[in-house]
Amino acid sequence: MTRSPDVSAPLRWLGWLAGLLLLTACAGPDPEALCDGGPCGGGEETPCREGQRRCLDNQPQTCIAEGVWGAPRLCDGTCVNGSCQIGCDADSCVPGETRCALGDIQTCERREDGCGVWGPSTVCPEGEACAAGQCQTDCSAPCQPGDRRCVSPSALSVCEAGAGCPRFGPASECGAGTVCSDGQCRPPEACLDGCPDDGRIICLDAANAQTCVLGAAGCREWSAPMPCAAGEACVAGTGCTAACQDACSAGEVRCQQGGLQRCAVGPAGCLAWGAIEACDAQESCQDGRCVNSCPEACPMGARRCSPGRQVCEAQGGCPTWIDDPCPGAAACVGAGQCGDCAPGDTEDEACGNCGVRRRTCDASGRWGAFGACSGEGECRPDEQSACGNCGRRTCNARCQWGPCGGEGVCAPGSLGDCGQCGQRSCDAQCSWGACNNGDGTTFRRCNDCGWQFCCPNGNWCDCAPRYACGGNQSCVGAGICR
Repeated sequence: MTRSPDVSAPLRWLGWLAGLLLLTACAGPDPEALCDGGPCGGGEETPCREGQRRCLDNQPQTCIAEGVWGAPRLCDGTCVNGSCQIGCDADSCVPGETRCALGDIQTCERREDGCGVWGPSTVCPEGEACAAGQCQTDCSAPCQPGDRRCVSPSALSVCEAGAGCPRFGPASECGAGTVCSDGQCRPPEACLDGCPDDGRIICLDAANAQTCVLGAAGCREWSAPMPCAAGEACVAGTGCTAACQDACSAGEVRCQQGGLQRCAVGPAGCLAWGAIEACDAQESCQDGRCVNSCPEACPMGARRCSPGRQVCEAQGGCPTWIDDPCPGAAACVGAGQCGDCAPGDTEDEACGNCGVRRRTCDASGRWGAFGACSGEGECRPDEQSACGNCGRRTCNARCQWGPCGGEGVCAPGSLGDCGQCGQRSCDAQCSWGACNNGDGTTFRRCNDCGWQFCCPNGNWCDCAPRYACGGNQSCVGAGICR
């Protein structure tokens, strides 16, 4: 979102300077005259409590140890309850406004940061539907009270006000010797065209269509009502047609206006996009789900010493630690309080991989620097690394590696025996390849005078004649001397 030029920046600086001068004026000889956002009075203002926060001209202000309001700080956003909040994005709604979602009504609610977000939808009462952000009587095919229409060659219907929407009432038969023409009972020879041209289609109500036809008296009239089939509704100019069309697929979820939107069955029985479900604070919608957009965010309003005092406020879209120095010579102690520490006191804080570092209060009552991080584990929680034969391991909450899981059966590139005489190689996925004899030169003697070599499948081939026999014998067959 493109930010418009901030024309209020000079006014903020003037407000800051005015607050500083006001604080100086209040530090006079009368300790009871305290400033509380107005002129210094003779004890008429209520003293503030140390650490109390407020907004002054959209600038956060904190009560310091002397019981007076400190200088206001600039805020690039909106000051809410003494904390600087980010500006509302373009998808925010105005708290209190309403809109329609699948025939139900939805109201914009105010979040903790002051921005609006659409709340859950509320079903309208029976017989009503949401229109223009309000539950209204469902008038699907309205008419004006007093309108008259022919519903057969000899009967007419009159639009009645009644309760709810105006609707055409029951048919009334014309008297003897008359026909219905242009919404009136007339003699046959005095008929008038009651519709403009043949084939024109209108709706008597949401479930009945009428067509312009040539009547028995020779004039054009609206035909008798033609009821629509189940699952159909009357559309002017078209007649009975499917009541609705699916706008999405069952189970489909998408991101819309910063929140989730699910495909659901609408009032007419067709699939349509439902009400927008807002994501929680510090979450954004990505790929149809709410995810934490500030993984390193701090708790809003929390304080800490690092080593000076810091407060968690929204900056740049996420809660962030910003400096909030203690007044005067006061030191930051404990969980972000301002005050002097007792000599010899120690304070620990987490560091590194499940480690701890410590600092000590010196003889002058000031905190020294934190020492080195000690007691660290071997990894970061939830960190993963490769192990063993194509396996993976995960670091636990104690910063220690967990067991190796999902290992293969061999180490990539290693060789192993297989079959009767073959070898196989381990592939990159830590699985054995096919069994074979490598270069195909492995052989051995067999029977009396034969030899056999290792076949491509890793098993010994048949024994064949190879060597000479003694005496008058010959090497034949499967290496047998005869």
